[in-house]
Amino acid sequence: QLRGFLVARLDFHARHPELRRLHWILDTELADEPITASRDGIRAEHRSLRARIRQLLQSAARRGDVDLTDPAEEAFRLAACFEGSLEQQSAAPEDTLPFWDPERMVDGWLAPFQRRSRRRPDPRPAPRVEQPDEDFRPAF
Repeated sequence: QLRGFLVARLDFHARHPELRRLHWILDTELADEPITASRDGIRAEHRSLRARIRQLLQSAARRGDVDLTDPAEEAFRLAACFEGSLEQQSAAPEDTLPFWDPERMVDGWLAPFQRRSRRRPDPRPAPRVEQPDEDFRPAF
């Protein structure tokens, strides 16, 4: 669920960058006004994203799909990856184009959470370790 949520949201915002710009314009225009329900709603976008990611992480942890230490901190990190990627894509789309693959990006972000038992084994053979000669003494 978390992977699908992040991939879909990245893809949506990459296809519709004007919506993020509209959000920033509204946020800037409301900055000097008294706090209103609309301003609170606009300012809460990051909080809302972190909360949704945290819920999805906790749900995955309860199912035993991921190893999780601190859901709030991990949600913050994932939201930072998400927002930072969108910011890079918005600032210089031609520079990010070679790297812009939402599925691959999200897989990289989520890799540290995979349970050890579910990780794919490394297909490369383990290096052969020679047993050192007991009488060998390095020169240094």
